[in-house]
Amino acid sequence: MHSLPRFLSILCILSLPLTVMAGELPKVSGQIVRIELPGENRTLALAEVGVFEKGVNLALNQQATQSTVAYSGAATRAVDGKANGDFFNDSVSHTSTEANPWWEVDLGSMANIEAIIVYNRTDSHGQRLDGFTLKVLDAKRQEVFSKKSITASDKVSFLQSGVQPSQVVEAVKSAASGKDLGAIWFIGDSITQSNADGDPQGSPRKSLYDLLKANGYSFSYTGHHARNVDGLPATGASPADNLYHYHSGVSGILIGDATRRGFRTILPTAWRQGRLATVKPDMILIMLGTNDVGHGYDLDNGPQRLRGLLDEIYALPNIGQPKVLLGTIPPNRRIEADRTNVMIFNESVPRIVLDYRAKGHAITMVDQFKAIDAAYEANMRGDNLHPNATGNDTMAKQWFDAIQAAQQSGDTGSGDEAMLFPGKKSDFRGYDRYDRIKTKSGHFSIICPKNPAPGKPWLWRSLFWEAIQQFSNTDLKLVDEGYYVVLAHGDVAGHPRGSANIDAAYALLTEEYGFAKTCSMASMSRGTLSLFRWASENPEKVNSIYVDNGVLNVLSWPAGKLVPGNDSFASGAASSWAGFKKKFGYTTDEEALKTKESPIDLLEPLAKAGVPILSVCGSKDPAVPYEENDAILEERYKALGGEITVIVEDKGHSHGMKDPTPVLEFIRKYSKPQNN
Repeated sequence: MHSLPRFLSILCILSLPLTVMAGELPKVSGQIVRIELPGENRTLALAEVGVFEKGVNLALNQQATQSTVAYSGAATRAVDGKANGDFFNDSVSHTSTEANPWWEVDLGSMANIEAIIVYNRTDSHGQRLDGFTLKVLDAKRQEVFSKKSITASDKVSFLQSGVQPSQVVEAVKSAASGKDLGAIWFIGDSITQSNADGDPQGSPRKSLYDLLKANGYSFSYTGHHARNVDGLPATGASPADNLYHYHSGVSGILIGDATRRGFRTILPTAWRQGRLATVKPDMILIMLGTNDVGHGYDLDNGPQRLRGLLDEIYALPNIGQPKVLLGTIPPNRRIEADRTNVMIFNESVPRIVLDYRAKGHAITMVDQFKAIDAAYEANMRGDNLHPNATGNDTMAKQWFDAIQAAQQSGDTGSGDEAMLFPGKKSDFRGYDRYDRIKTKSGHFSIICPKNPAPGKPWLWRSLFWEAIQQFSNTDLKLVDEGYYVVLAHGDVAGHPRGSANIDAAYALLTEEYGFAKTCSMASMSRGTLSLFRWASENPEKVNSIYVDNGVLNVLSWPAGKLVPGNDSFASGAASSWAGFKKKFGYTTDEEALKTKESPIDLLEPLAKAGVPILSVCGSKDPAVPYEENDAILEERYKALGGEITVIVEDKGHSHGMKDPTPVLEFIRKYSKPQNN
């Protein structure tokens, strides 16, 4: 949006994004600015009209009238301070199709008019304004200025003599408050598309639409689907009443790749269809993967397919710089294996988000798992796949909270702010969070307590913001008590070279920021591989180790029963096993099955240093079975004289304890007083 301190008349059409200097404005005093559109069967639509004296927009929120009103396009929309030309942002006036339509604003008193701005509709039909007449009238409605047959364009400028274009400033109140979201594009599967429990108003999109409107946001939805994709009649008084129909939710869709049709397959065509063809998104909400997990399609490469989709979205023509909200997928309790696979898929999302933020993209993760899972029966339909009406509201609330946070933080995904830590600052549940704190070997993230405890104790997390975002009852209780939580990645397969980033983060925190010289360590799932690697190399820097459904034996995961000759009943992961072999230089399965690079093989230095271990696991975990992981860990560590406690819960590959008291007591007990 643009504003002018002097006389400027601006017209906008989608096909001609230009600024046209239509002529010089004489010195004129007037009270009424009027726009007329001569001819039969004409429709007049205006996004905004600004009238200026000494840089002040005198037209803002003044009395405006027009010949007729259609589609709820009241005349006052053109003086509401919103120059966004998208009609579905509820900020464009609209007359009926009629002979000689007109629009005018009364400034309330006579003024020395130096500039006028007219913003045209830009989402479509901008050519309708072609040939309009601009008039200025005095208090007695006598014409004091008139310019006819003005050619439509994005902007048409009239400047008073002596006023230069360089003097132009913001003409209207823009969305500096963060309340103008622009166009929102939903990408997803049947959860995005469908209605719930027979409720014709039921969908996460509709629930979010209502939430945003109730909280004063202006926005519109865009997508390649037509308005009636949900089978509902578009009979509202305004097209905006049914606008939530616009989206790109496709029932049954996969993420897709070169061998399997999915959203990536239809993306290039969808980009040119429906409303999406003319209204490109300012914000994209993505939640895909439910069908990949449900069909068991190449689960190991699901995260890579998600990365491929993001790459292709960012490469679309005229994509601009949209904010992207990437959702985890909701839980599925049909069988334990489904729940486990959802958890494993979701574990990859935080890493993806961090990587794309490091590339300068404004992308945020939205946890759509935790809130649904917390009240599963109340939120989900009987098919264990789709949310019901309550679940739609629950999911919409997660999208809404993320949108608010993104708007309030002004997140652009690029540039670092000079703050306490040299990273991108944001709010995480009331605490300061810093991402992309750079080291010579990578980067790391921190959540900061409001009042650091003496000695600055800290909990080191390996991999996965999911560990904090989804299972934060332990971490945030520690933050409440003054601990920092640090997420510093090692190598996902546990290779020693991954320790360099953790070494660099440790050095920066302890040497420059006065953090405690020893840290408590925590991991979940495959993050346990990098934790034990670094801990075994640096046992003197470790207070304690807490493992949550951790991968402790690579012969169990990722090898598992998929590898011929391997004595395991774990599900395994072929691509991760291949990656493990490649990183450690094993050329055959037979050679790799003799490896001594599992956490259970790295215990001796930890036992000698007296590092205590707490391991929480599930008795029904198909990916990381207790018998092949924690049982072996406990036996070997005790044989080495180490102190270890194993808690076996009646669950699968899920994380976190409902009552985190044992974990908190363990970490507190072994946190050593520091005197830095």
